[in-house]
Amino acid sequence: MALRDRLTNIDIQNVVETRQENLVTILQKIGDNISNPVDSNKIVSIARVPTVDKEKRKNIIVRFCSKLRRDEFLAAFKTQRMKNTDSRQGLTIEYISENL
Repeated sequence: MALRDRLTNIDIQNVVETRQENLVTILQKIGDNISNPVDSNKIVSIARVPTVDKEKRKNIIVRFCSKLRRDEFLAAFKTQRMKNTDSRQGLTIEYISENL
């Protein structure tokens, strides 16, 4: 996939995988937790991607409708991470980054 195609993507790492999980709901919980609600209409696609190490948790790749929306989400995550690490609503998220 070319870099241009990934300009609107984020990579969410270390989210516990469960049976019949709803990735949109997980993303919305993260958005609520960082005070940046996510409307499902702003998500183009969302999926887990396999890793080389089978014992490692699969990352979640989210494609937003625009680069601006992606940047807003990333900025909110980084700001919230600096402020507070205690209230994550049961989510164990190590890192969210651009998907380059």
